[in-house]
Amino acid sequence: MAPTHETFWNIPTDGLILYPLAAVAVGILVYALLRRIRLWRMGKGKTELGGWGKRVLSFIGIGVTDGLFHRRFLRDPYPGLMHLLIFWGCIILLIGTFLDVLSHYGLHFMKGGFYLVSSLVLDIFGILILVGVAVAAYRRYVQRPGRLDNQPGDGLALILIALVVITGYLVEGFRLSVPEPGDAGYAVWSPVGAVLAGAFDGLGEDSRLAWHQGLWWTHSLLVLSAIAYLSLSNNKLSHVIVSTVNAFLRPLGPKSVLQPIDIEKAETMGVGKLEEFRWKDLLDLESCTRCGRCQDNCPTHLSDKALSPKKVIQDLKAHWLEQAARPASEGEEQAGPSMVGEVIPEQAIWDCTSCRSCEEQCPVYIQPLHKIMEMRRYLALMLGKLPETAQITLRNMQQRGHPWAGSQYLRLRDDWLKEVGISKLASGQQSETLLWVGCTGALAERNVKVTAAVVKLLRQAGVEFGVLGGDETCCGDPARRLGYELQFQEMAQRNIQMFQDHGVKRIITFCPHCYNVLKNEYTQFGGSFQ
Repeated sequence: MAPTHETFWNIPTDGLILYPLAAVAVGILVYALLRRIRLWRMGKGKTELGGWGKRVLSFIGIGVTDGLFHRRFLRDPYPGLMHLLIFWGCIILLIGTFLDVLSHYGLHFMKGGFYLVSSLVLDIFGILILVGVAVAAYRRYVQRPGRLDNQPGDGLALILIALVVITGYLVEGFRLSVPEPGDAGYAVWSPVGAVLAGAFDGLGEDSRLAWHQGLWWTHSLLVLSAIAYLSLSNNKLSHVIVSTVNAFLRPLGPKSVLQPIDIEKAETMGVGKLEEFRWKDLLDLESCTRCGRCQDNCPTHLSDKALSPKKVIQDLKAHWLEQAARPASEGEEQAGPSMVGEVIPEQAIWDCTSCRSCEEQCPVYIQPLHKIMEMRRYLALMLGKLPETAQITLRNMQQRGHPWAGSQYLRLRDDWLKEVGISKLASGQQSETLLWVGCTGALAERNVKVTAAVVKLLRQAGVEFGVLGGDETCCGDPARRLGYELQFQEMAQRNIQMFQDHGVKRIITFCPHCYNVLKNEYTQFGGSFQ
């Protein structure tokens, strides 16, 4: 007789009780998800999604690289491998359960060699889950790295996962200790269950059958409890759903682009209250699992300053849930601490260098920088609160056309032209290709040598290009990153008009900041150049 396994062996109800309970667990999960969506909708800001075909294809791509193969997780190999073991173990066990149900209801393919191999694979991956859980517990509760903050739900998630696997092995052991007709002689293909079955030999057959039935229900109820547990916010397992949704809805455009403010129509500039965030920002807050990768790779945090990207997200999340639990009366402001200044200290907002390391490290595509920049805009534009160094930078951009103070930058923008022997574009003179030198390339002594080298290379390549010389000014990037959007937009529109007056279609620049702004952010104001 071919080896096989009856799904509801020794379970007289044949699923009549289990499936209604499963429907209840799934119903709780769906209800909770709809409730979470209502909470996300507290955010009033507009979120551009669009491009659904591109979004689906992109999501499939990151699902393979960052989901199945854990690309971002494995940048930190130790916790990354631990997560990989738990992730793949759970995936394989879910697939095994699904195949078992399909086979039970009509297809009948769980027999013979396929059944034996699947039994072995499931046993192996169950062990990998337990290894991953043990490593996670050791790391979290023995090693206790600084980036992790332990909460009761963290331990509960590990215990729940471990109990599901362990009770599954016990069910298998008791089943093999009283073999079904199709199991005889094939226990070796379920090695963990076979070892446990040997340990139960001292019990009578009736006791083993009773234990099997009791543990089968215990295992099933634990699985359903885990499904229901996913519905709770602020627990480790809920990220299975929420983080997946967040990754699917992540922005698809250039990564370092800041969104413009409609100066003429905006009632407020920046974000000073929670409900002024986009709903996608609130989804970000719920997706955070407190893994600390952003914090460990933030150069500002590593230099002992006030900013921790993880803490910003977690403090905003706590503030959000507190506000959601305390609805204001109609027409009244919600009580509670001020988000900017109290929930998130001003110093932390200004400490950010906008390098985006946090966003590159986050395995679930959370955007701390967007939240920080919107709060910075609120400080700069609505409250007029800027650090003295930021005020000096903005004043220099207005008066000098570059962000720096000090005598080392007192040379003129035209000086480098004499050193390489070229002239700037005259008023009305046309040039399809423009060499944009930038403040650093024109004013910093050591970078002028780079400018000269680039000019030499372009000449040798036979590229015809024009330069603006003293007519060139700052691209405006420092003003935008400092939150002073008004000044940035003025500079951007002035530069765009100058490019159009000279017939510019292509821009060459060797400054990465200028490159990003000219290519990705000037398009917001009609400046589309190659």
